[in-house]
Amino acid sequence: MIDTKHQLKNNKAVLDAYTEAKYRRRIATHLASAMEKKDISYRQLAEEMGTGKSQVQRLLNKERGGSLTLLTIVKAALVLGLRVEDMLAPGEPE
Repeated sequence: MIDTKHQLKNNKAVLDAYTEAKYRRRIATHLASAMEKKDISYRQLAEEMGTGKSQVQRLLNKERGGSLTLLTIVKAALVLGLRVEDMLAPGEPE
């Protein structure tokens, strides 16, 4: 039987990809939840962030969305009244 945890620990590239995907899903889930609660559309969020709708769509893509900059994440969090550190902490969005 293959030990997945052992493989992850011994393969930095796989571990990095797994970690990135985990945080991407976590951030996207928090942002989408806040958007739903505040009834904010992609277009509205983009306007308030000073960016385009396609950037917001990439930000909310849980699987892949290109590179996410910290600045983009912070802008979205500020517009939605979230704290970045809360989005990175384990657990579900409130």
